Amino acid sequence: MIVARWLGEQAVTVVRRELVAAWDAGRVVSQPPPAPAVVVEEALVEEPVVVPAVTVAVVPFEGYDTLPASHIVDRLRRMTPAELGGARAYEAMHRNRRTILAKVDQLLDA
Repeated sequence: MIVARWLGEQAVTVVRRELVAAWDAGRVVSQPPPAPAVVVEEALVEEPVVVPAVTVAVVPFEGYDTLPASHIVDRLRRMTPAELGGARAYEAMHRNRRTILAKVDQLLDA
């Protein structure tokens, strides 16, 4: 610990002497280099960017996520084609159960 402190003091002393000598000589010891100039060029957009549509699926009915597939299949029979499409989209995006998807497809084809 004593040696480390001594080395630190010696380093500070040497740097202090160099700074005093530089000051006395009338020169600045260290200046940061000037910041580089930033050049910004404009980019021309030739074609518009096409953003794909996002599909949002809503829960078909309350409690859907808690029911087993067999109970959901029974309720699918009472749905309109629009509701079946929504149920299919929701199921495909979430649990993707083949039983439900096949039943929805069967009912939509009928």
